[in-house]
Amino acid sequence: MASRIKSRSQSLSVAQRWGRSYKLFTDSIFTPVCALLARLGFTPNFISGFRGILGIASMVLYCSGYVWSGVSMFIVALVLDSIDGGIARYKKSCSHRGTFIDKVADYSIYCASLISMIYLEHVGGFAGAYHLSIVFAAVIFRIIVDNEGKESDWIIDPTPNLVWFMIVWYAALFVFFFSGIDLMAGAVFWLNVFLTLTVLQSYWVINSRWFGRSSVKRRR
Repeated sequence: MASRIKSRSQSLSVAQRWGRSYKLFTDSIFTPVCALLARLGFTPNFISGFRGILGIASMVLYCSGYVWSGVSMFIVALVLDSIDGGIARYKKSCSHRGTFIDKVADYSIYCASLISMIYLEHVGGFAGAYHLSIVFAAVIFRIIVDNEGKESDWIIDPTPNLVWFMIVWYAALFVFFFSGIDLMAGAVFWLNVFLTLTVLQSYWVINSRWFGRSSVKRRR
């Protein structure tokens, strides 16, 4: 995270405003911890990598029968998501390169939790495999739709305007962890439906943006 992201003049979407408010809220809670870790030499990228590994390990433990050890480690991995960004903001070293590493950790934990539920047969194999594919497609397409052409200190801003599917999945997961009510198959089904619609809408936007004007010129 070497260079600092320059401020943008574009108006923020509702989701982006919510994300900014969430970051301000978590920073107000974790700033003392972030400041301490920064002074001890911990970098945001190290925390991101560590929490990714921790999240994957937590699901391995869970599937191996160490249920509460796995759940506890999983919660810690999710909490650390506020720490790595908090350290970057504390050190004023936010960058899209660092954000990419953060997103890799996010989706590694997400995929590990989904694969573990497929392994334990709480989610069907076909539905789970389709979900992994459609999540990847939706994330890539939304990154292009939301951030193509915007100023970036890296290849592109790797943050899609797409957080709701993680919220829904983790909500279903924690309901199961703490109450035993299994909503995960239904959650994956409806997420697949809405993510498919997201991909189709994003594809239409990208196709119109990339080829709409050129096709008009050719007709003329």
